[in-house]
Amino acid sequence: MRGNGITRRAALAGLAFAASTSAAFAADQVKVSVYQSVSDAGIYVAEAKGYFKEQGVAIDVVQLDSVSSVVTALASGQVDVAGGAPSAAVYNAARQGIGIRIVADKGSMRKGGGYLCLVVRKGLEDKIKTAADLKGHKVAWSGIGVGTTNEVALDHLLKSAGLKDSDLSLQNLTFGDSFAALASGSVDAAYLIEPLVQSAEQKGVGTLLMTGDQMYPNQQVAVLLYGADFAQKRADVARRFMVAYLKGVRDYNDAFGKGKDRAGIVAILSKNTSVKRPELYEKMVMPGLNPDGEVNLDGMKADMAWFHSKGYLKETIDLSKVVDSSFVDEALKKLGRYQ
Repeated sequence: MRGNGITRRAALAGLAFAASTSAAFAADQVKVSVYQSVSDAGIYVAEAKGYFKEQGVAIDVVQLDSVSSVVTALASGQVDVAGGAPSAAVYNAARQGIGIRIVADKGSMRKGGGYLCLVVRKGLEDKIKTAADLKGHKVAWSGIGVGTTNEVALDHLLKSAGLKDSDLSLQNLTFGDSFAALASGSVDAAYLIEPLVQSAEQKGVGTLLMTGDQMYPNQQVAVLLYGADFAQKRADVARRFMVAYLKGVRDYNDAFGKGKDRAGIVAILSKNTSVKRPELYEKMVMPGLNPDGEVNLDGMKADMAWFHSKGYLKETIDLSKVVDSSFVDEALKKLGRYQ
C-alpha cells in the first residue's frame, strides 16, 4: 500500500509538472520592439513584475532604431507591438492601407513630464533667457525635414516667440550629435532628450532653458502601435497585452508621482534602458506616461494638419482609421481608472 501511495504521489507530481510545463508553453508569444528608452517603462515594468505572465502572454523583445524600420516590421508581421512617434510616416502608412494601429500613449508632454528639452550652451545663459533670444543663434534640432513630432514642437516654440525658421541657424543633428555640438561650442542651443539634458548640466556643457511641456503642452510624442494581424486576428491576446502594459505604466506613475517602490522601478529601468545610472532618475525630467493609456487625439489631429501643410502628407486622414482605442477601453473596464 505504501508503495502504491508513493507511486500515486509521484504520478500526481508528474501530472502537475506536465500541466505547469504545458501552461508555460501555452503562453501567447508577442514580439515587441523597444528603443531601450525610459518611455518603454510600461513594457519593462510589466515584464519584470510578471504582469504579462499573469495575462498568459510571453514577450520577445527586439530593438529597432527608426520609425521607418518600425513601420516595416509591423507591416510585415516581424513584430506585433512597437513604440514610435505619431509622425508623418505613420500617417502615410495608414493612408496607404497598411493597417498599423495607434492603440495607446507611450510618451507625451504631460505637465512635469516634458523629457524633451531646450538646452542653452554654458556661458550663454545671460544672453539666451527666452525663446525669443534664440534669434540669430545656431540651434541643433533633431528630426528636421522628415515630418517628425520634433519639428512640430519647434514650430510651436518659434511661434510663441514671434520667430520663424529663417531667424535661426538650424542644424539638423541627432540627439547625440546635438550634445556633442553643444559641448564643442559649434551650436548655441540644442533640443535634447533625457538623460542628455542632465548630462549637459552635470558636465557644465549647457543649462536647461525650457522643458517640452512648456514648449508644447501635452504633445503626443510617442505611442504604442499594434500590427494589423495582431490587432485583428489576435485581438484577445492584444487586449490581454494592454492590461499588463497599463499595470506597468501605473507602477511607473506610482513610483515617480507618489514615491511608491521608486527604488524597485528605478532598478528595473536601470537594468533595461539606456539610462544605467540610478542616480540620474533622481534628477531627470521623466517621460509623461498616461496611466489610463489614452492618447491626445486633438493634439495628434493638429500635428497631422501641420504635416499636411508642410507637404509631408498628401492628404489628412480620418484618425479613426489609425487610432484604435478599444484595447485601452477594454483594459480600463478591468482595471478601472488610475487613482
